[in-house]
Amino acid sequence: LEPQRARRLRGAVRHAQSLAAERAGDGARALEFAREAHDCAPASVGPAARLARLLVGAGEAKRARKVVEEAWRAFSHPELVAAYRAARGAPEPIAWAQAVQRLAQLAPEAGESRLALAEAALDARLWGVARDALNALDKSGGDPATAARAMRLGARLAEDEHGDRKAAEALRAAAAAVRDPAWQCATCGATAEQWVAACGNCGAVDTLAWRVPGIAAPSPQI
Repeated sequence: LEPQRARRLRGAVRHAQSLAAERAGDGARALEFAREAHDCAPASVGPAARLARLLVGAGEAKRARKVVEEAWRAFSHPELVAAYRAARGAPEPIAWAQAVQRLAQLAPEAGESRLALAEAALDARLWGVARDALNALDKSGGDPATAARAMRLGARLAEDEHGDRKAAEALRAAAAAVRDPAWQCATCGATAEQWVAACGNCGAVDTLAWRVPGIAAPSPQI
């Protein structure tokens, strides 16, 4: 195999071994395999998010945050947001919005950065910050799934800030026409909620890409 491809596949195997070790109750081995998987592909979403979660469990929250931040620069993704929140210790809404703002600054042009910031700002009732993030998305164009998620957040903003249920319902109805993105196997088309090394349907290794099934071309799987 070409060296880079071989390294990616080795990382996928280590990721699967980490999951198996955790299921067997061996936390130390699970973390060891997760570190190796991440070393093989530092910018890969699945291994980075998994390593971050295990590091939090091992009391290494600072290292977990660094892992997420490094991956975010390459490929911003919702799984990384969840891992980052765990590494922050479930902060209060204002503190979380500030943390997401720092994370978003690592990839300021990424649609996921703006979506994550808008959602965190809505939870913290920072209407102006949420509006600015959503307006930036509108100007950037983006893909249909990003636009749909932005409309759902816009519906929350209209309802929470002004109590405008009519506008909120219209935005939600428009967003419902677009399917949400998912991890989809490039071989058989099956989807998964989280990135896994091997497709649970056909068994193909390292074939999952983040995409809107049936609409968008696969995003680069880093």
